[in-house]
Amino acid sequence: MKRLAILALLVVGGCSSGPEAAIRDVRPTKLQLGEKVLVEANGELFQPGAPTTITFDRILDVNRRPLTIEARAVSPDRVIADVDARVEAQLAGRHVVQKTTVHVAQTVDGKVYTNASDARDPFAMDLFPRDLLHLANGFAAEAAGHEIYPWLGLTVKPAQGGVVVSSIAAKFDPVAFVEKYDRPSLDGNISRQEAKLGGLSDAEFKRLDANGDGNIAQHELAATDDGLAASAGLKLGDLITAADGKPVLTAAQLDGAWQDASDHVALTVSRAGVAQPMTISMPTAGKPDAFPGWLILALVLAIAAGLVALPVPIIAGLVVVWERKVSAYMQSRLGPNRVGPGGWLQWLADGLKLLMKEDIVPTEADPYLFKASPYLAFIGLFLTFLVMPFSHLLIVSDLNIGLLFLLSVTSLVVVSIIMGGWSSNSKWSLLGGMRSAAQIISYELPASVALLTIATLTGSLSTQKIVEAQGGAPWNWYLFANPFTFCAFFIWFISALAEGNRTPFDLPEAESELVSGYNTEYSGFRFSLFPMVEWVNLFIIGAIASMLFLGGWRIPGVSPAMMEQHWWLDLLGMAVFLVKDIAIIFVIIWIRWTLPRFRVDQMMNLCWKYFIPISFACFVGILAWAWLAPPALLMATKFLMFAVLGVGCGTWFIRRVLFNSRQYRDLVLNDALGRVNT
Repeated sequence: MKRLAILALLVVGGCSSGPEAAIRDVRPTKLQLGEKVLVEANGELFQPGAPTTITFDRILDVNRRPLTIEARAVSPDRVIADVDARVEAQLAGRHVVQKTTVHVAQTVDGKVYTNASDARDPFAMDLFPRDLLHLANGFAAEAAGHEIYPWLGLTVKPAQGGVVVSSIAAKFDPVAFVEKYDRPSLDGNISRQEAKLGGLSDAEFKRLDANGDGNIAQHELAATDDGLAASAGLKLGDLITAADGKPVLTAAQLDGAWQDASDHVALTVSRAGVAQPMTISMPTAGKPDAFPGWLILALVLAIAAGLVALPVPIIAGLVVVWERKVSAYMQSRLGPNRVGPGGWLQWLADGLKLLMKEDIVPTEADPYLFKASPYLAFIGLFLTFLVMPFSHLLIVSDLNIGLLFLLSVTSLVVVSIIMGGWSSNSKWSLLGGMRSAAQIISYELPASVALLTIATLTGSLSTQKIVEAQGGAPWNWYLFANPFTFCAFFIWFISALAEGNRTPFDLPEAESELVSGYNTEYSGFRFSLFPMVEWVNLFIIGAIASMLFLGGWRIPGVSPAMMEQHWWLDLLGMAVFLVKDIAIIFVIIWIRWTLPRFRVDQMMNLCWKYFIPISFACFVGILAWAWLAPPALLMATKFLMFAVLGVGCGTWFIRRVLFNSRQYRDLVLNDALGRVNT
């Protein structure tokens, strides 16, 4: 009865033409190699165990046919498929961004039943997006393992149901080989040019050239193994479906069969013209040792982490010199002007001085927590760079939960500050740490809600998706999308200043009360890490503001697809991102040397009495706006807000700045003339 009920549901699902589609959800919509895609249905429409496929009808493979993936029904309403090497081969490894409908087909009792998603609301699929983590995994996969294939004398590639033998070396005869490829003067060695003239493939030349010097010498020919795979009975075009009874879907799985085998490997092979699969016994004696792929991946990721961490102190140094120059200009004095061109290498001199200073640990302090605290702050800051989209391609890892990851790792900084203040065994440090905990945890709430309001507009937590959802033109930025996003930007920006201990919220480091706050007892290099984190945090604040509200790396009139085709557009997008980031940093510096510090009660009242309720109101308002506002109103609002709040208020602000600048110059000139006259 249950089987008949499922069949009836399949028929209803396959033939249904009602308003509700059979497929209701596909997730995740952004997929990398090695991940799984889950398809959910409205009701119990699938039969577990039946042959199942998922088809993305608007995504075309290399043969210009809809992409089809083998899947499995894990329950009557859920189907799972692996995004493996076969899928990558169908798309030729290219990055695909496409809205598509989804079909799930099952074969039950010789009949095919199909359930489809709503064509009016297609899923926005993003397959194999480019990021540094993807490149590192690809490099490690290419560099590690696969030593078994040159030894066997064959190459394989993914195919439907297994891997197919794409090339195979026949039994090797050194004498016949030299007679065929050696050219005058006859020296018994085969150069690359001689091999090409004789028609030898590059893959075969590489296999025979053991030392990789571009020349096949006599000793290399003598040491060359026969075509072991061909000798065992394997032929070109054979489909290998299993090894020692385990399914083989990728070249890595076939390679792994030799690592666990004892004296032979039994391959299950399907061959054209042969009705039944055959079993071929392959040798294992003399197999080369495989270099561990995890070690190569670890080395690649360590190098990538070093490259990502390298700009961090440079960013901190440039920001602090810039801040000192801006503050000097606002106070009518000279800033750094001696070390380097215009004083821009002053940060390097200060850093070297701190490195050479003595590292002191107070006697009564907890030595382990005291030493670990500044490094924990640096780790929390460093991890934010992993999901920061500096351009269309320049992102370490485009996570599906990138925004949540960003909010999570920044919380490590407050843990570091509390740890440093408490472990110092100083009442001033402890007070600074407690103030910081109260301040950062409080303002984390409105800041997080303000950022999540943007996620509701895009339907994604991926930082790259949020940027792509905006346009390059200013009126397409989320800042001007509606009044609620405009309000959310300022709530987040002010909260970010409070979380970063920036004026007017720099109470954890109030010099007049706490000497230096939580870092009072630190010296030397460990002391330098705390202000470095604070200054690099300005760059992070500017990057988040640019990413979520100001269009990020988007260039007006240029689509992401165009940027992916031209590398120079990607560099231009990174430049656009950095210009927006630098503009935000300048505003933060400007605020520091303009506004006085708040009192503690004023700071807490602003957060709990105003920002938190307003941020939740913005969140609810954006949801209502998206559901109730007609498309014409949405379009008109962003242009109106850009004209009034962007162009209008911006013009008024610039005029006031220029007016104050002229007044300042006149004041300085009159003062100078007065001193001359006296």
